[in-house]
Amino acid sequence: MFRAALAAPASFASVKCRAAIPGAEGLVKDALVQASLDPCVRAIDYRATAALSPTTVVPVEAIVLERDDGRFHLDIVAARPLRTIEDEGLFLIALEQLGLSSLVLSSAQIMQQPRFSSSRAVWRCRNHPVPFSFRCRVLQHLDEVGPTRLGRLLKKLGAEPDGGAAIFALACANQICLDLSDQALGPDTQVVARR
Repeated sequence: MFRAALAAPASFASVKCRAAIPGAEGLVKDALVQASLDPCVRAIDYRATAALSPTTVVPVEAIVLERDDGRFHLDIVAARPLRTIEDEGLFLIALEQLGLSSLVLSSAQIMQQPRFSSSRAVWRCRNHPVPFSFRCRVLQHLDEVGPTRLGRLLKKLGAEPDGGAAIFALACANQICLDLSDQALGPDTQVVARR
């Protein structure tokens, strides 16, 4: 007799995640990819519950972004769980107790171009192998010269055909930053050393 395999819930991990983030599918995954590549985001965490008192534990299932400007609960409108009014009240009290403000993102904000497609393109290269010598040359160049356009950096380093993928992998590893917000990913994309 065959049993249908139950699909494990999708989870998300990046170097900024303190633990794997459960339930990361669709827009949630895209928002986490963008947060992982955002230089303002320092860490990503997950809180399943919050204790309001020794006898009251509230399920919060909160994705927590630690950014330069504070700690936030990633509130994706399209992925909000359905809660009763009472449960919503307890949830809001729990967020306050955890010291979290809500960072509300709509589907349109997450899918805003060019950041949406650029982030996805960079993230696809997260497992690309980066030779140690290439990593050192990139970091040394950025340290000596400062922010550099991607096309110029690749030309300066004499990067092999997959040099762009190696640069993207370094961004996914949080070793460099790419400006993905203003223009489509390309030769003019700004590459900056990680602070």
